[in-house]
Amino acid sequence: LAGGKTSDAIGRKWTMAFAAVIFQSGGSLATSFTVMIGRFLAGIGIGFGVMIAPVYIAESNLLQEDHSLPSLNS
Repeated sequence: LAGGKTSDAIGRKWTMAFAAVIFQSGGSLATSFTVMIGRFLAGIGIGFGVMIAPVYIAESNLLQEDHSLPSLNS
């Protein structure tokens, strides 16, 4: 839910970078004793990425008429 507000505030590209950082920190925590916190952070990072990546692909492909690239992402 926060991905839309974040992408409006800092941009789509930086939101995906932020999602990658959250996912990596969750992955590193999931290997230690704090598995549940790590999985929670990894889930938030994946949620951000899954929400923003198709929008970023669609907006970067403005010259193509049919906008078929976001459908290839799923």
